[in-house]
Order: sequence, then structure tokens, then C-alpha cells
Amino acid sequence: MRTDAELFETYKRLVYRICFGMMQNKADAEDLCQETFVKALREDRSDVMHEKSWLIRIAINLCNNQLKRNSKGRYKELVAYVMSRTVHTEGVEQRFERKERAMEIDDYYAALPVKIRSVMTLKYVSELSVQEIAHTLGIPVGTVKSRLNKGLNVLRKRLDKENRVAVKGEECLD
Repeated sequence: MRTDAELFETYKRLVYRICFGMMQNKADAEDLCQETFVKALREDRSDVMHEKSWLIRIAINLCNNQLKRNSKGRYKELVAYVMSRTVHTEGVEQRFERKERAMEIDDYYAALPVKIRSVMTLKYVSELSVQEIAHTLGIPVGTVKSRLNKGLNVLRKRLDKENRVAVKGEECLD
């Protein structure tokens, strides 16, 4: 078993990324990351076999509780998160278009149910395997796969729906 300092140093970045992926707000992510470790360090860890999964579960639960309390919070999709981390050498027009697309995806991601959003965050932001997600959330592997599939399908349908509207509009102009 790790000391408190070792536990914190080992998992602080992972816990923060998960909190940020769920909350999409730096201040909220920092608060929830801190709250995760405060809660974890107060617990008796002698029976904990998988510290990583245990910490991730605490973080996800705290994020879910916060999301339930804060229905006005903004949630961003993985693309916005990833794009904000990369450095682009692009013109103002391309940067504006990229940010505009990211904001559209943000709205789609925010519409996902919390359970689906948490699975997608663990998969695409924290890069956990399906088995790790199942173990972390205490749900069957099939449920993880189902939620990932449903989340991707919901996002795909919303994007297709918008594209179809544009195509129909163009057909009317001919």
C-alpha cells in the first residue's frame, strides 16, 4: 500500500483529467480532484486492492453528484478537449471554424446522459480499456460497450441530422 503522498503523486494527473473530462471546467475539475483525494485519504485503504480503479470511482461519483447539483454547467466533447491541448499553426479563419465546430460538438456532448458521458470520458479522455471502465464503475463489460455504442450513435445521429437539413436546403434551391 502506498503512502498518502505516493498515492497523490501517482494519480493526481489521472484524477484531474477525469474530473476535467467530466466537468469541462478547470476550476470545478481542480476542486473535485482535491475533494477526491481528501475523501480517499480519509478512508481506510487496507482493503483496497486496485487503488487506481478505486480512486477513479471516487472521482466519477463526485463528478456525477456535482453534475446533478449543477444542471447549468457546461460540458465539452472530447474533440474540444483534445483540440485545446494541441498547438496549431493556422490562420484566424481556420481557428474560428475549429472553435465553432468544437462548440457545436460541446452541445451534443452536454446532451448525453451522465452515465453515457462518464463512460465516454473514461474511454476517450482517460484512455481506459473497456475492462478497466467496467471494473472502475462496477458495471458489466457489456454495459460499458453498450453505453459507448449508444453515445457514439447519439452523436452520429445528431451530426447526420444537421447535415441532412443542409442537403435538403440545397436541393430546394436547384
